Amino acid sequence: IAEACPATLLDPAFGTGILARAVAAQCPGIAVTGWEVDPEIAAAGQAACAAGGLVPDLRIGDFLASPAEPVEAVIANPPWLRPLAGNGLRAQIRAMALRTGLPLQGAVNAYTLFVIEACLRLRPGGRGAFLLPAEWASANSGAVLKDFLLSRGLLRRLVSVCNLRPVFADALTTASLVLVEA
Repeated sequence: IAEACPATLLDPAFGTGILARAVAAQCPGIAVTGWEVDPEIAAAGQAACAAGGLVPDLRIGDFLASPAEPVEAVIANPPWLRPLAGNGLRAQIRAMALRTGLPLQGAVNAYTLFVIEACLRLRPGGRGAFLLPAEWASANSGAVLKDFLLSRGLLRRLVSVCNLRPVFADALTTASLVLVEA
């Protein structure tokens, strides 16, 4: 993102803002909008941002239920929740399927919804970076996301992180970086 700094950045799963802060450090003056469902985590994120001189428009709530606002860039480590996570996620899957016409059903993971919704909000020429489990690219449950990204010509690069070197200290998982451009 640093080679051509966008004016606006969306982080739909803000957490403590570590990704948004990294972009803002490379792109001073970028307008950051973040969404976080947990008020305590949002408060920690707001404090971390303030300590670094970033003042994001941090909104408490569900990104997937938020009004669509076009952005130039998205960066996200969306939640990795399977449909068994509860009725709320299943309802979001059904709602997005109805709204977009995409065949979302079954084992769709929450990150799929976040990536699709964020990509739909990108302005033409806008770019996004998503940290996802590497399995999405080879699992049957990733078929809808693969088709969405490829059929719309959004996928620019897929970076797979070697599973021999853990990315997260507290989780045994694989990771990939999905780079898109609208």
